[in-house]
Amino acid sequence: MPTVDDEETTIVPAAAGFTAVVIWVGQPPPGKRPAEADVYSQAYPVCAWRIHRANGWAEPILPEPVLYPSIVMNQLLDGKLLEVNGGTYDSLNEARLRVLYSAQLDWDKANGPKGNAPSAKGAVA
Repeated sequence: MPTVDDEETTIVPAAAGFTAVVIWVGQPPPGKRPAEADVYSQAYPVCAWRIHRANGWAEPILPEPVLYPSIVMNQLLDGKLLEVNGGTYDSLNEARLRVLYSAQLDWDKANGPKGNAPSAKGAVA
C-alpha cells in the first residue's frame, strides 16, 4: 500500500528482485585526475520506490545510506542501467565510464586539464 512521504512524493513498496546500482568515484592520489581505477560500484536490493509526482521518476530506496556524491541507477530486467533522471546505459562498464567522465570534467574545471583531457567520446582512463 502506498504511503505519502510528503506533498511531492509517494513511497511504494518494491516487488522482490529489483536492484539498484550505486556508482561513485573515490579520491584519486593528490594532484591526479580521476581514472577508471578510482570508480566503484555496489548493487543493492530495492526496498521501496519514492515516486516523484511532478515528473513520475521512481527513486529507489535502499537498505542502507548511499555515499555522496554518487549516482544511483536502476537495473532493468535486461541488465541495462537507468539513471533516476538521466540516461540509459547498456552495461555497468558504460555507466561507470559516464560517472568517470563527469568526475573528470569536474576535476578539469577545478584544476585545468593536465595533458589528459577527455576525448570527444568521453572518459579517459
